[in-house]
Amino acid sequence: MERLGYVRKGRYEEVVRERDSLRRSIAELEDKINVLEADKNRLKKRVEFLKMAVPAITKIRNIGPRTAQRLEERGIKNIIDLIEASPEKITEATGLPKERALKLIKKATNLIKKQA
Repeated sequence: MERLGYVRKGRYEEVVRERDSLRRSIAELEDKINVLEADKNRLKKRVEFLKMAVPAITKIRNIGPRTAQRLEERGIKNIIDLIEASPEKITEATGLPKERALKLIKKATNLIKKQA
């Protein structure tokens, strides 16, 4: 057994048990950290894949870089976000009339359907 420094008589076994318990706890935590890191990496790869699978918002006719930037500033970052956004939110972000916002949503929906 390794030396732990000065330990009062009769406490040595207790100190060794505590040390062993701490080592087991540390090992369990390291295992959990490894599992979480693996999950994190797997999810990062999944997100990257999904980003590639969703077409850029600029693929929609009449959405150029400036409009895309305005939409992104309001949280509409991709075609899925555009489909899920309300016409009011799109109008607020871009200044387009509500009817045009509805057309953009329809175009985005059609683009996704074509890819499916």
